[in-house]
Amino acid sequence: MVDKNPNKPTSPRAMKSLILAYLILLALISPTLSAEEVYRPVYNNYDWIASVSLPALAVGSDGRGVVSNLTVSLAYPGKGNLYFSSEPLTMIDSQASARIAFMVAAQIAGKDHRVYDAFVSMKSPSLIIGGPSAGAVMTIGFLALFTGSGINSSVAMTGMIYPDGTVGPVGGVKAKLEAAANAGYKVFLVPAGESVVMVEKRVQQGGIIYVTREPLNLTEYAKELGVKVVEVASIYEAASYFLESWKPPSEGDVDLPLYNIDAVNLFTRWINDLKNERERLVELVNTSLAEDLLNQSQLLADKALSYKNEGKYYIAASYMFSATALAEAAYIKQYVTTKEEILSYIETVNNTINNVLQIINSTQPQNVSSLEALVTARQRALDAQYLLLSALEGIYEAVNPLTGEKTLVVEDGSAIRLGYAKWRSLVALKWLEYSEIPSPPVTRDDIEKLANDLMGLAETVVSYYTSLFEDLGVSPQESPSLSYQKGVEKLGEGAQIEAISYFMQSLADSMVGLHRVFDYKPQDIATILKENLVKSLSRPGYRSVIALGYLEYGLESLSNFEKTGDMDEVYAAIRSFTLGSLQDALTRYLAPAFSMPVQGPLQSSTGIQDTSSVEDQTETTTTITQEVHITQTVTVTTTQTIAVERSVGTTGVVQAFAVAVLVAIVVSTLMARRRAG
Repeated sequence: MVDKNPNKPTSPRAMKSLILAYLILLALISPTLSAEEVYRPVYNNYDWIASVSLPALAVGSDGRGVVSNLTVSLAYPGKGNLYFSSEPLTMIDSQASARIAFMVAAQIAGKDHRVYDAFVSMKSPSLIIGGPSAGAVMTIGFLALFTGSGINSSVAMTGMIYPDGTVGPVGGVKAKLEAAANAGYKVFLVPAGESVVMVEKRVQQGGIIYVTREPLNLTEYAKELGVKVVEVASIYEAASYFLESWKPPSEGDVDLPLYNIDAVNLFTRWINDLKNERERLVELVNTSLAEDLLNQSQLLADKALSYKNEGKYYIAASYMFSATALAEAAYIKQYVTTKEEILSYIETVNNTINNVLQIINSTQPQNVSSLEALVTARQRALDAQYLLLSALEGIYEAVNPLTGEKTLVVEDGSAIRLGYAKWRSLVALKWLEYSEIPSPPVTRDDIEKLANDLMGLAETVVSYYTSLFEDLGVSPQESPSLSYQKGVEKLGEGAQIEAISYFMQSLADSMVGLHRVFDYKPQDIATILKENLVKSLSRPGYRSVIALGYLEYGLESLSNFEKTGDMDEVYAAIRSFTLGSLQDALTRYLAPAFSMPVQGPLQSSTGIQDTSSVEDQTETTTTITQEVHITQTVTVTTTQTIAVERSVGTTGVVQAFAVAVLVAIVVSTLMARRRAG
């Protein structure tokens, strides 16, 4: 009799037979892989490899300074991969800083890092404390290779490299100075603000040793050691000491207007449209309940027209938008007075936002300006969505405890946020008109590459941001990681425009977060960020009007800081300049303004030996001498190298977003807890 009970457990013997049969079947249908196929190397045929050695200063486990040997190499042609090795092993943030250094240097030199491979090797005579403090000198090494410049062998340096090209603070500066002096270096570059450090002083009183901390001026202390200490805030400044033949580009024209006639006409039309809408709303409102809102609206409208007359069209449009939103809030207070009316109003605004997002998501950009328009419009629509949700928090029913009567309550802040939500969504729709600005064409492939490359860069920057905060024992803000994750999700869904928007937000939050926590003089940072954004915008080629607008806003925030001393204005400027840099980078990725020749690594007249005519060599020839303070060895060879598929790489981390990654140069100093990395 056959047992038809499907729930009866299989006997152990039967189970073993089934498993054996499955394994035999799997072996029959699966191809046989040899050991060579399982672990197959990938051969990279490089036309040339160029290398340079520099000193990397760190602190050993005994607290003393250590001069490690850093060798950076470039290979062409490559795929943007970076390979990192260290003896002994270092922390993960050293590897992340190497990736940032590679991209920053490429952008400064006007090169596309995606057509090179990079190699970083660090060797230390003793166990060192890990960390990213060699990031700045790595950047100098790559910049020397990209530009073909010789290196001043009397200079040493310590400092982090920030994603925007900033030289950030480190710990153990005194110990590193002493190590540099002992090795014979004559100039020691330190992050801005770190020429004065706190050192321990021990005083014994009877049987007790008292430990205090007191400031030490490293500039004066270094004179006793025969070394000159110099503070640097940027890779540009560091390069002026290190590189013998390369000079940074001169600062561009800071004057605004930099807008072309098409942008002027577009912004003028927006300002006039908003002005007319505001005046229409003001004529409808005659209640004293909204008098304050109308007064504020008038002040902003007057400022908008004043800015327009000064040629500051982006700020003028922003102020007229705010003036119109406040007039809308006044209208709400007079005419939206019942529960049904407020619910209907909220529904209308919500439908407008959803319709705008639907239009954005269904539109395919045809040129650079239309892509900018879609990304910006989407950001405005999401802002409107957030404003609407936050407005709902101040709208509720109050119940009279005696009568049970319900009364709808709309707080002033909610009325204002509703007005802003409505007009933010309508302005988002207007931003689609920005696609009228003439610009180079883009394809679906261009956008897909941009989104993927942005994802790679955001992953690197967010990881770096997180690791630095964790090293301090501080929990980083979640917004960069959350934006990155949303970007990854949207990219997986094929929503590339949305993904680009989230990745840019993630990058902005990360870079501004680094400046807020690690920098000592934020007003100096803002000034340097401004100068570097101006330099980038002054390059030839397509110029993003949106990036110009962020520059304009940042300048206004700095002007407000000078009048009020309000530090929030400084951080607003930092954010504006950072966003401008990212926007500029996006457009230059799609419409590069410079040619990127890669045929010969570098000019031999600069002191870098070019042996690219040598054929069939199988090794990179790199000489590393122990006396790193007097020896600089650079070799260029034609090689065939082997890279195992498991190598650590940065394929897909973008060339142009190295733009964003460098467009700012920052004064950074004294972390809350000293790092010796």
